[in-house]
Amino acid sequence: HNWKRIVAPFMPASPPAGRFVYTIRDTEGVTQMLVISTTDVEEEVHETEKESLLVLDGECECCIGDEVIRLGPGGFIDIPLHTPHHVKLLSPVVTAIVQHITLR
Repeated sequence: HNWKRIVAPFMPASPPAGRFVYTIRDTEGVTQMLVISTTDVEEEVHETEKESLLVLDGECECCIGDEVIRLGPGGFIDIPLHTPHHVKLLSPVVTAIVQHITLR
């Protein structure tokens, strides 16, 4: 997994209490973040940002509108604009790459 090699220098020594976010890239309307979470991600809606999620470790359920998608290591999902979504952790810790692309 290339992403694991890329984010290795930014990984905290132990899992966070809550959520750890490290911005890997923030240029030209693209933001890529390493996110390590021990808590569910509350519901949100994006009006101008396309969001995607790539799970590196752990398991979660992405609830997008009325659809529930289970993701484990290597799982990837694009989240549509204007759609309420939240993430429920199924393992104690989930490590993921979250990407936002700002639409112009």
